[in-house]
Amino acid sequence: MKKVEETTELLTRGDNNLFQALEIESNGAALSMNFQELVHLLKESVDREYTADILKKEAELKALQSQINPHFLYNVLDGIRGHAMAEGVTELAEMTEALSKIFRYSVSHWENEVCLESELVNIKSYFKIQQYRFNNRFELRIDIEDDEDETLACRLPKLTLQPIVENSIYHGLETKLEKGLVSIRTRLTDEQLLIEISDDGIGTSEEILEKVNSSFRDWKTVKTEKSKTAGMGIALTNVNSRIKMMYGEEFGLHMYSTEGFGAMIEILLPRNEK
Repeated sequence: MKKVEETTELLTRGDNNLFQALEIESNGAALSMNFQELVHLLKESVDREYTADILKKEAELKALQSQINPHFLYNVLDGIRGHAMAEGVTELAEMTEALSKIFRYSVSHWENEVCLESELVNIKSYFKIQQYRFNNRFELRIDIEDDEDETLACRLPKLTLQPIVENSIYHGLETKLEKGLVSIRTRLTDEQLLIEISDDGIGTSEEILEKVNSSFRDWKTVKTEKSKTAGMGIALTNVNSRIKMMYGEEFGLHMYSTEGFGAMIEILLPRNEK
């Protein structure tokens, strides 16, 4: 019991040498081992929350730095939209409105989590701009397989979907030179939300696919390093890291692809409707 008290004191102080204090003795070995496992789990949880808090503050700082008088920019975009409507340039007005919605969603009312419905509304605005850029070559399909209200109420990190859809366009469809499709499909279980974002683009090589999935697995190592996946992994690794930091190692991204036949990013999340 004295060992337990000593170790508890070390844990309270945040002493990194606390494990050295746990010497497994013949008497009470099972209790000591169970306590050691508990300490290990607590330390992992503290480390995860501490790192998540740092990443959150860094992201908030970057968001604040990017918000250079956002109301001024909102007003400019609204002014452009109004002028375009007055001149009968409907398409420009629609694009400006979509851009304004994306901008507002990205930089205002900073939140860690949003509902899936908000993410999909943002994706529709984002995709409208891409359709304009690429002369309506691309189509977006959204398939919610299970209860729609419950699925749309599920929460996830803000701006999870947009980087993945953007990746599908720029690394899958842009060089295809013909019509392309981006599909978003959701599946809901009692404990998990699975989101699949796929495209029928050019796919990727096995080498790059392995690098991307390796960056997902080794996210603690690669999150501070430059991506070595031909630009594909930077945004995806960021999304994956945020998910794992918020929900745990068992959640995150996985990529599937066959060169010449498109790609799919699978997003595994806990079911969270709070």
